[in-house]
Amino acid sequence: MKILQIINDTNLSNGGAQHICLNLHKELLNRNIDAELVGISPMLGGDPVVSKCRSLNAKLYSFSAFRKVVKRIKKEEPSTVIHVHLFPAVLYVTLAKRLGYISNKILFTEHSTNNNRRDKWYGKMIDKFIYKKVDLIAAISLGTQMALFNWLHEISSKISVIYNGLDDSTEITVIPFPTKSETLKLVSIGRLIPLKNYELAIQVVSKLKGNGWNVEYQIIGTGSHISELLSVCKKYGVEKNVHFLGYQHEPERFMRDSHIFIMPSFYEGFGLSALKAIKMGLPALVSNVNGLKELAHPEVEQHVLFNSDSPQELYDRIENLLSTESNFRFLIQKLHLHGQNFTLTKMVNNYIKLYQRLT
Repeated sequence: MKILQIINDTNLSNGGAQHICLNLHKELLNRNIDAELVGISPMLGGDPVVSKCRSLNAKLYSFSAFRKVVKRIKKEEPSTVIHVHLFPAVLYVTLAKRLGYISNKILFTEHSTNNNRRDKWYGKMIDKFIYKKVDLIAAISLGTQMALFNWLHEISSKISVIYNGLDDSTEITVIPFPTKSETLKLVSIGRLIPLKNYELAIQVVSKLKGNGWNVEYQIIGTGSHISELLSVCKKYGVEKNVHFLGYQHEPERFMRDSHIFIMPSFYEGFGLSALKAIKMGLPALVSNVNGLKELAHPEVEQHVLFNSDSPQELYDRIENLLSTESNFRFLIQKLHLHGQNFTLTKMVNNYIKLYQRLT
């Protein structure tokens, strides 16, 4: 059995899909499974140096990219399973199969509960064109599965849920309980794009500051929305409280120095950075959206989840979390217990089962 993963790029600053793809690739190699990982776009400085991982060095949205994807797959035996992630990589692979250039079985991982195509009148036609040539689909959460099912009922038999997972060897940090006599440290990780909804968290920082907290909010990530977010900080008078740290190769060192992790996204397929926080022992407050809300332990979800359009709800969750140290510790314990369900071993085992169905 050989697995060829194809993704838009292998730049870890671009999101959770790249992290999952890389972790899966490394674990397949560790298990002596023949595997290769190919990114379409050129490698950047933040791309990992990993065995059997290379780039096609193509402009992502171009005919050259499609041509190079076809050429790369045609080097493989027909028995090689093509595991593809993200658009337009999945478009190129399925188009190659539709045109008869390749005959390999295709597994596609759906990483999000939404995409730009679902807002367009022609989006369903494009996705039907794509998914018809996909043999199996792995959705990274129940929310992702349901969103895809509601979008295209006819492909329901192809979809399985394989939750993202992280290594359980993550070192657990004992987070100190913060008081108003010290700095309250908040942290988020993700691209600086509108769907991440950082404006809501910035509003909450302003409210915390106004209510006597000395607060510091660090946002780790890069993106096109940076100038707008800087304007939001100025609008709410928190320019000195909010820090944009850019891409960090080791975000864990900033997380270990924080008290609360926040993910206020309008939508998420899963929330890999939130899971990382939970596994480290950091309390994670996340928006109540499909996919992301599955990270919350049922016993504490009312204290963890907040509406993505309500700064007041996020503020209330923070105030409740910090009301007593016993409350703080209890929520951390429950989140960490629930986080143990999402392991790298379980994720890889489930992917191997799908590969075996295709060979």
